[in-house]
Formats: sequence, structure tokens, C-alpha cells
Amino acid sequence: MTEQTLPMADMIKPEKDPPSSSIEPPINKEPTEDHDAEVVALTPDGSGFQLMSAVKAKEVEWVVPNLIPKGEVSILGGDGGVGKGLYIAQLVDYVTTGKATNFFSEPATSTGNVVIFSAEDQLDTVLKPRLEAAGADLNKVWAVEPGSYFEDTGEMPYLDDPKTVNRIVATRPSLVVFDPIQQFLSPKAGLNSRMKMREATTLLRAAGREHGFAVLMVVHTNKSTNTSGRKRLSGSADLWDVARSVMVMGRTKNDGKVYVSHEKASNATPAETVQFTIAEAEAQGISTAMAVFDSTSEWKDADFINEKPARSTRKADDVQEMIVSILSEAPAGQMASSELQRLVMGRAQCCESTYNHARSALRRTGVICNSRQGAVGGSGRCLTALSEAK
Repeated sequence: MTEQTLPMADMIKPEKDPPSSSIEPPINKEPTEDHDAEVVALTPDGSGFQLMSAVKAKEVEWVVPNLIPKGEVSILGGDGGVGKGLYIAQLVDYVTTGKATNFFSEPATSTGNVVIFSAEDQLDTVLKPRLEAAGADLNKVWAVEPGSYFEDTGEMPYLDDPKTVNRIVATRPSLVVFDPIQQFLSPKAGLNSRMKMREATTLLRAAGREHGFAVLMVVHTNKSTNTSGRKRLSGSADLWDVARSVMVMGRTKNDGKVYVSHEKASNATPAETVQFTIAEAEAQGISTAMAVFDSTSEWKDADFINEKPARSTRKADDVQEMIVSILSEAPAGQMASSELQRLVMGRAQCCESTYNHARSALRRTGVICNSRQGAVGGSGRCLTALSEAK
């Protein structure tokens, strides 16, 4: 819209002595019970104020039901290499095809386009094979790589640049992904400044609300092993406050599965935590990887962070079972201790310390015992035997 400039004489027309009856004093000073206070009069039309009885309530619209709302910012946080890109590939599959999966169990009400701003994954060798393996409709996926974008436009694809936002809107997206957000912030936007981060995301959030698309910002998490939730998000804590939905990814301590925990949900109850493994895959003859759904959990990020490692305990239990099993198959339930150790460590792939702990535990409980075969006086062969066999 072009603004019309009026002549200065038409813009300013002061009145010498306006009638007092034509002026409403904006501030009335009236005493209160406690002290004199300035009482500001409400304008006749209530400008700037909305009476809630006149506000029309409306349902939240979703890109992914109860997880990613339209017109809002959502965050996906996780350490480098945890599998964020593989989870995003599953998300893009859902948005572009509308098919319900184990990752997103409710069928989509509609499908839509996705725009991916990718600064860390090559479009041809990583992103495309990964999306194909997940089953996404690539005719509905637009990708932006900073180097190519600069070559084409002479500009960087900053999320707070009106030109970038206009180009996003032109694709008519349902979902826009910035992976990671740090690479698409202009120099004037400071990730560690609350005020600057709000300013940097204002234009994009406004466009999302007007045109009905969701924004997913990928954020690296802090390396601290004792923090969870919002404290794990690197940079500005204001991102957590701006976002309506926050998901945090990590790995379980005992079995190495990847989890996606819904840590903040402003528009619905938090979704269940999803756990998945990573498997080799092939797309159009190209080797890649994909996320394979494993299970859901009620645990949140803090539960996984505080989980006590049980791997060593389970390993020792496995080694004890193997010792008993090998002795049970041996003649007379016994064999040379050195041979038993060699067999167990080879099959269980355990260290000598784990083997010794397992063997000691069996001796303390009386399951096995030691004996010596051959010459007396310290020489001969040391045997390990099942106590009941002896």
C-alpha cells in the first residue's frame, strides 16, 4: 500500500482557542482511599482493549495432532548425532502423505508442503535419500541450503528477513523447518538475548499465524549430563517461552535407544514419549539410514537423564548364566578354570574384571566351587565345578 503525503499546510491546522467543551481531558486526578492516583479514562470505543465476552473462541489447528500446532513455533532439541534428522524425515513423511505411522498415530486431516532450511546435511547425499527412505512425497518438499541460496539471490536466508519470509509464504507450506536455527539468524539477532530473539522470530510467527503454517526450529542441546528440559536447550531460554511445543531428544543409558520427549505443550496434553532405533536403509540404490519405531514411554527427559546405568549389572548376570551353562555341559560338571575363563570371555565379549566379579558372586552363593587336580603342594591344575555336581 502506498502512503500518500499531504501538504504540510493540510497536515497541521492548529486552532487558536478551541472550545473547552470539545476537549476530553485524558487524565482525571481523583483521590482514592489510600492516596492520590492518576485515573486514566477509557476511550469511548475501548481502543486497545478487548472484552472477552466479544471474543470468538476457536479450536486449535494442528499440523501434527497434539504435537505441532499451526501458526506457532515448535522446538526440537537434541545433541549432535542423536538422530534429529531421521526423526524429521518421519515428520516430513507424515505431513506430505498424511499416513498415520507408529511415530504419529492419528491420520492427518490434510497433507501439505514442507520447507526445510538445512545447513548441516547435504541435500543430494544425505537429505534426499533419507526422505525417500522414510517415504516422504518429495514433490511437496522444498529445500534451502545457505550456499546455493546466496548464489541465486545474493542474500543469506535469514529467518528475520522479510524477503525470506515472503519466499516461504509463496510455497504455501504446512511446515517450515530450520535445521539448526543458529545458522539462519542474522547478525543482529542474538541467540543469548531474550529481546533480540523475540524480535527475530516476530515476523515469521506473524506470517505463520496469517497463512496457517507451523515452524519447527531445531536447536542443539547442552552437553551437561545432569540437566533436562529447558536447561538443555543451548542459547536463549526465550526460545522455550516463545514456543508452544518443545520436544527434546536423547539416548537411553541402558539400551541406547533414541527417545523424543514432549517437554512443553501449551495447546494440549503432552504426547507420549517415542523411542526408536536407527537402521541401515537403501533409497534408489543409495545407502542411508532411517528411524525404526520401537515403543512409547511415559518417561520424560528428566527420567532418562536420572536413569541409573544397569548395563554392567546385566552384563555380570549374563556372564554368571554363561558360566553355569558351560559347566553344565562339561563332563562331570567341571573344567579347567583357565579354559572356562577363555570360553566365557570369548562368548560373552566381556573383560576379565567382569568375568572375575561374576565368578566370585557364584562362589559366594555356593553355586560353584574350586578344586585342584594333580600334584599336591600348589602344583597341578585348578578346576571350577558346579557344587551340586561335585
